[in-house]
Amino acid sequence: MTMLWICLASLVFIAGLFLWVPLILRPKTNVVFNQQTNVEIFKARLEELEQEYSQGVLNAEGFEQLKLELEQSLLTDVDTEVIAITETTEVNAQHWLVISIVTFMLVAISLGLYLQLGRSADYQLSLSLPTQEQLATQTEVPPSFQKVIKALEQKLSETPQDLEKWFLLANSYSAINEHQKSLQVYKRALEQFTPENENYPVLKGVYAQALFQAAGEIITPEVAGLIKEILVVDPLESSALILAGIQAFTTGNIPKAIEYWQQAKINANEQVKTEFLEAVIKQAQASLGVETTADISADDSSNLAKITLNLSIDPSIRAKTSAEQWIFVFARLAGERMPLAAKKIQVKDLPLTIVLDDSLSPMPTAKLSSATKVDITARISLSGNVRAQSGDFFTTVTNVTVKNNLQSVEMLINQQVK
Repeated sequence: MTMLWICLASLVFIAGLFLWVPLILRPKTNVVFNQQTNVEIFKARLEELEQEYSQGVLNAEGFEQLKLELEQSLLTDVDTEVIAITETTEVNAQHWLVISIVTFMLVAISLGLYLQLGRSADYQLSLSLPTQEQLATQTEVPPSFQKVIKALEQKLSETPQDLEKWFLLANSYSAINEHQKSLQVYKRALEQFTPENENYPVLKGVYAQALFQAAGEIITPEVAGLIKEILVVDPLESSALILAGIQAFTTGNIPKAIEYWQQAKINANEQVKTEFLEAVIKQAQASLGVETTADISADDSSNLAKITLNLSIDPSIRAKTSAEQWIFVFARLAGERMPLAAKKIQVKDLPLTIVLDDSLSPMPTAKLSSATKVDITARISLSGNVRAQSGDFFTTVTNVTVKNNLQSVEMLINQQVK
């Protein structure tokens, strides 16, 4: 950390040099050339001659003679070597005051931006966290790690809406095998977020996962209840879908487990996809006697299942939304909840042409090509949740033909959920 401050101070010092060096050196200015001086003398002398001539002091012959001599003298001076005359700019108290103020502002603004955006405290916390390998080789919790946990607790008391720090604190307790404390952290975090908050389903899903691990990787009644609650709020929450898949797999419903895990891939991060989901899906498929997901869902008619949507938004509704709000577009059978194709875009993307096909199907065993007609809905979620809530804006088109549909479907978002 000391080295960081030294580097910052050096950069500010170098920036200050650009302000102070020109003032201290005081470069030469006001260059005057002797040709210019001679020309001015010539003009002044010529005016005098003209005045004397007009006053009758000089006759015409004398005036012409003196004027000729004056012009010859000027030509002789111009041919001589040019000499530059320079003067040193005078630096007064006002100059010093202005540069001092600018330097102070430079330091103050740099320090303010660093403290506001540099997150030095968070950086220090991350440096203090030991790795998993270090924890595994230690029999006692390092004092520095205890300090980190206390620092996180203090930070969360100041900023309880910082979801990232809640996760970091819970994971810190898990890393030292304090699983009950980790669960308590998740419970406290859930108290800070309402069910309408877009982070609530994710937080509750991670909490269910922590309960599952604390119970020895067993789906307890409490975990099963949480899975149902989460999927009602957000049917695509990845942690809950992973647990639902595990529950289905352990009860022997392998096809259902594959469906859940395929859905979980929609919102799961890349590490979870590659290191867990793809592996368990292959394992489940192998137990069914198939090699790949593509073999399960192979359908020659899938190329014929394609719906083109021209989606736009009513100007009056656009004025009530923000560009970053999410729009969920999905096709499903009439009366069913599970989508056969789904896409997630933002308000700023509209108007937009969307093509729904099997590549957008959340589950390999329930694809768009398996249906004859579907209902299509496009909904702007004001809360960010998949489930419709009061105030959301939407539009729905029913009985849309799936296969060999060569007509584009016009959809205008112009209704509001009551």
